[in-house]
Amino acid sequence: MVILGLRPDQSRALGSALKICELALVAVSAAIGTAGNFDPQKAQKDFPTALAMLVVTLRGTPWWGVPALGLVLAIVIWARKTIGPPSAWNLIQYTLEGLREAIFVQQIQDPEHYHRVTLFRYQRWCWTRPWRWGRTGWLFAVARSPGEVTRGRIPVWRANTDDPDGAEGVAGQAFVRNRTVAVSNLADITGDDVADAELTRYSLETYEPLVSLKLRQTRFRLIRQNVVLRFLFGWRLRRRRASARYLLGYPVVVSGSRWGVMVLDSRHERPELEAVLRSPEVACRLAYLSKLLEEV
Repeated sequence: MVILGLRPDQSRALGSALKICELALVAVSAAIGTAGNFDPQKAQKDFPTALAMLVVTLRGTPWWGVPALGLVLAIVIWARKTIGPPSAWNLIQYTLEGLREAIFVQQIQDPEHYHRVTLFRYQRWCWTRPWRWGRTGWLFAVARSPGEVTRGRIPVWRANTDDPDGAEGVAGQAFVRNRTVAVSNLADITGDDVADAELTRYSLETYEPLVSLKLRQTRFRLIRQNVVLRFLFGWRLRRRRASARYLLGYPVVVSGSRWGVMVLDSRHERPELEAVLRSPEVACRLAYLSKLLEEV
């Protein structure tokens, strides 16, 4: 999972592969132990050729073969338990969808993609981005409603509690402060010709690094203006989403410890979600989500 910066769908696939690997290692270990009970000469005489060759091969396993398999098996079991059961992620995604409907109940008539809920998990190291290995404390997106987590489309936010002033985005600020952080009436920075003053104000209000905003604007401007780039990367323009006009970060606590952050974003300038989060229905759903997250 986020240990390697994996998306939930990748975690499920890896979990299934590790389960198969675990069964294979158990089978090989049992075969080596069983082969030790047979006499090679008698096996070549009584068994079919292929089976006799297998027995001889297994008996020739070095003395350290079984301990090595045991060590690999222990690592595989640890990794599979760390990733969590695939069914748990399916239930978390289903719960997140219900939570989004309960939170944005006043905007039920709007298209789903106008209002989203994204779940971020805290991870000390950012192994998938070598240029960030020198710093610790990061928030990875692990689930989103509506839609799914796609690498490269959702930022990884810095959230080091030892350097709270350096926390990025409302996600990072909510995590290091351990309280809800909301910003409203944000400027629309979707276009390519947004003034630097607007970008600076958006950066200050959302805690997103100004250099990231400027690089994003420059990238889209170059793709739109250059024919070759538009041919190669035109899909980026088609996937470009309108900027959020409202953001809210809500710290997620699991078993008494900060687990991550839930971020709400909306195209409405002020949907007034703070009061909704305190409603009994939403509070119960958040408590249930926290309970589910204990398994992953």
